[in-house]
Order: sequence, then structure tokens, then C-alpha cells
Amino acid sequence: MAYVPMKTEELKKMVMMGKKRPMNFAYNPGPKDEDLMIIDRIKQPDVLGRTAKKEGKGTKVAAGTFELEGKKFSIKVAKELPGLAKKLRKYLKKLDFSFSIEVLDLEGAVLEADLTDEEQQQQDQKAASPAQENAPAATQTETQETVDETDGRLTQVQDGKQPEANMPDPEPSEQHSETQATQEPPTADTSAQHAALSERLRALQEPVAALGKSGAPLGKAAAAVVAQIKAGSLETADATLTKIEAGLAKAQARAAAVQEAENAADAKPTETDAKPAVDTAAVRARAAAVTKEIEGLQNAEADPIKKLLFQALTAIKAQDVPTADTMLTEAETALQNAPAVDAEKIEEQTETAQNAAEANTAETEPEASENVPMDDAKIAAKSKEKWEAMSAQIQTSVDAAMQARRGDLDAINRAFNFAKSQADAGDFTSAVAAATNTVKLLKAAATAPVNIRTQDAADAAPDNVVAYRKSRIDWNKTRTGLQAELTKLQMAIEAQTNGIEGLEEIAQNTGVLFDYLDEIDASLETTLDALLGTPDGPEREKLKDEAIKIIGTYRTTLDSDFFKSVDDNGFTNTAIRNTALTALFGVETALAA
Repeated sequence: MAYVPMKTEELKKMVMMGKKRPMNFAYNPGPKDEDLMIIDRIKQPDVLGRTAKKEGKGTKVAAGTFELEGKKFSIKVAKELPGLAKKLRKYLKKLDFSFSIEVLDLEGAVLEADLTDEEQQQQDQKAASPAQENAPAATQTETQETVDETDGRLTQVQDGKQPEANMPDPEPSEQHSETQATQEPPTADTSAQHAALSERLRALQEPVAALGKSGAPLGKAAAAVVAQIKAGSLETADATLTKIEAGLAKAQARAAAVQEAENAADAKPTETDAKPAVDTAAVRARAAAVTKEIEGLQNAEADPIKKLLFQALTAIKAQDVPTADTMLTEAETALQNAPAVDAEKIEEQTETAQNAAEANTAETEPEASENVPMDDAKIAAKSKEKWEAMSAQIQTSVDAAMQARRGDLDAINRAFNFAKSQADAGDFTSAVAAATNTVKLLKAAATAPVNIRTQDAADAAPDNVVAYRKSRIDWNKTRTGLQAELTKLQMAIEAQTNGIEGLEEIAQNTGVLFDYLDEIDASLETTLDALLGTPDGPEREKLKDEAIKIIGTYRTTLDSDFFKSVDDNGFTNTAIRNTALTALFGVETALAA
């Protein structure tokens, strides 16, 4: 489904829903304030991010979740976008929202923040207030402090500016405010304590900086000590420094333990280190042979062998030849025990499909002979029933004919592809007619000799191209099947809820089911088509990587709550998620070859 921009009022409502629950969002800050924000309760952040990047004017996108607590708009993102807090606050201000923005990573660490004008003013006033001496705890939370992560120096930010010195001068100076100048002059004991605290604070700079991101909380606490010393709250500063020193000791102990474990792992010899490099040409040749043999099997027989082949190819890629050899041996044994497709089986399957077609045709003959008028809806419903009864059996026969390479395969493909396209368009009468013609062609193919032209072309094609072609066909059939399964679920829901008081809205809105398939689009088929026409080389490898990424996005969609629960819907039996995952696994296997 094409993206439809939200109206401003609708977007405002979605923003306020962040008070009730975390909301998924994507934000694309564009040039000249042409920003785009998308919010959704169901679609995952990465899906929204792709849409925002495609539809927005900017080149970078932030995607994640947000929550609203009072006037604080808190977002979590997987990837940091510099200046995000300021840009987002400016964008929300245009929607008449005055929020402070807090940007967190997925672990909850603060990446950046931007306060409202009112909050900034209040903070500036408190930073300049002499009440800091009497309220040191408030100073710790209300004064902005930062840690310069480039060299670990601690700095304090006041009135939006950073002081030139990285550490405050513990002694009074001409730059102190009038409030500080009016304070009583320090005694000798106070000056000594001031100097000792400053020295302890300086000693913390380097080890806190060495901790990196994990030392950020300690850095913030150390920056608070700066304000406490300036305010003359030396006892509070001493207590805070003691806690920081204890926290630093624990953090350093944890870091040392992690480093020791990593060193031990590096020092331990691995099997790969102990064994000389082995030429993988032999196992690659065996893998290619297994791939070719799988082409002659039905899906149910091929699936377990495909899994073994995929594991072998993964092991080959990792230079783990012994594991690859084990997996290939199991796959070769399974192939020896698998039944081959023969002409008799094709004829039997075709006969089954023919009988189904004739039986469905015969069902309507008495009605036709009695000249009972039928409206268009009833005719369409009858044709749909016929199609659903015969299409799966015909597909099996078509697959068998393709594998055996018998008959006029181009004509068979054209006829049945036309039938499926008519069914997708809702014209089941034409679909049934084309399917019946396909059955006739299949019956002729069952007794025909092997198609030499097709056999020669198949033999000439590289093994991996054959695998790509078959995986593309299988995935196309799967996508068509997903539509059919959701149609079946839609009809079941409508039949069981229609006319029942209180459930009318459910029956009227079943069309939303198909929105969930929007993310499982035709991009994988398009990429596989391009791959088929591209010779071996960098360009083909690039297309393979692109196909694998697309499969990853499909898997993310299939792991959503809807697809995890759809087959336990309570209305009818469906096999949507597992069917799609199995087909995607087949494509991955082909791409790994």
C-alpha cells in the first residue's frame, strides 16, 4: 500500500498516545524545515525508517520508539543522529507542542537532550543563584554538566557556554560573581580542603575517560562536584567524590575481568589454527552436485535435504571443511533414499487434477440444465470454489512436468500463469477456463518424450542459475499462496461475524488483513530476476547481498505479533507464517551456493 501522509491533527493525536504506551516512529529532518515524521502502533521502526527515507526530503533518518512523560518527549533509537534533539523539538513546536527532548540509546543511556525555553531559563537562574550553597543536592541535578569525551576532561556548562578552563579554579578569582565575592574569605583549613578536593577531582579525569561510554554516569557525577566546590559545599563534594571513587574501582574491576577473559580467548588455540588450510574445491563440487539433484524432488522431499545443504554451504564459507563434509554426506545419503519423479507420477497427479476439474464442472451442470438464473455474485462464488479445489493440484502437476522436462513446457507455463493472474484479479471464471486448458496440456505432457531443447538448455545453465530460477518460482508461488490464505481467513471471519450484533465492525473491516502483506512485496522477485540475467562477478555478488537483505526485512515482518498469531486465529486453519519462512529458507539456500 502506498504511503499516505498523516494530517496534522491525526499526527498530534498519535504523539499524545505516547502517554499511554511506547509508540514506533521514524523522523526525517529535511532541508528548509521540510521534516517528515511517521508514527505507527504496529509497524516496526525499521519499516517506518525505510518509508521515511523514501518519502522524506532529508538524507538521514532516526527510527525507534518514544514515550511522553509530562512535558518530556523521550525517544530510544538504535543509531544516533547528531543534533536530533534540537531538530525534533523545533519540529514538534510547529505542531504546537512544547516538549523537552531526551534522546536515549537502546540501553537507556542519554545521548543528547534539548530543554524547553522555560526549563532552560529556570536552569540558568538556578545556576546563578546563591542558593547552591544551601541546596547542593539540587545543584547536582539542575546544573548542566558534560564530559569532554575526546580527552576525558570534565567541564561544566552554564548559561549555554562552556568555561575556557576545563577545571574550575578552586581559589576565588576576579571572574567570580558578585554573590561569590561577598562570601566570607576562606580560612586556611577551608583552603586546604578546597585544594585537596580539587586534586582528587583531577585524579579522576583520566581513569573515568578511559572507561569510555560506561563511565558516562561517573563523569556526570564528577562534573557535579565542580559546582559543589564552587558553591563552597565542600562536605557534600567530599561525600560525592568518595562515592565516585568507589564506583570507579568497581567499574575498573569489571573492565579488567572482561579484558582478562578476552585475552584468555585469544590465547587459546582453535581447531582452525591447529589445522592447515584445506582446499575446499572438492566439497564445493559435491555441494553443486547435491544442489542439482534436489531439482528432481518435490518440495516435501527436498526441504530436509535443503537444510543439510544450507548448513554445508555455511560451513564451506567459514572454511569449516569437516562440518561441510558431514552435512554433505548426510544430504547425499538422503538423496539416495528419496524417490525420483517419473512419468507415471506426473500422469497420476495430472489425472487427479483432471478429475477435480471435471468434478467441479459437473457440479454446476444440473443447475444449468434447469435454466435456473444465477446472479453474477453466485457465478463468481462457484468459480472461486472450483479454482480453490483444482489450483493446488494443478500446481503440483506443473512442477512435476517442469522437473521431468516433458511436453510443451512454455505452453504449460503460459496457460497456468495466465490462470493465476486471472485469479489474482478476481476473475475466477477465466481462471478456471485457463486451468482446464493447463490440465489438457499436462495430460499430453505425461506421455510425451523428454523435451530435448529444454533439457539441453538446462544442462548448459550453471547449477547455481538453475537453483536461483527454481527458488524464484517457489517464492512467487508462496506469495500467491499467502494472498489465498488471507482470503480464506477473511471469508471465514466474515461468515462467522456477519449479522451478529456487536460484531458488524469486524466483518466490515476484514480488508485490513491484506495491509500486513504490504511489506512482503515483489522486491525479492525483482532482484532474483536481475540476478538470473547477470554473469558471475562483483555485480552478481552485489545482487545476492541485496536479496539476502530483503529476506532479512521479510523475516522481521514475519516475526511481528500479527504473523506469529495469525495461524492460531480461531476462525479457520491457515499456514501463512511457516509457509513463507520455509520458502525464504529455500531462497537463502540457493543464494548460498
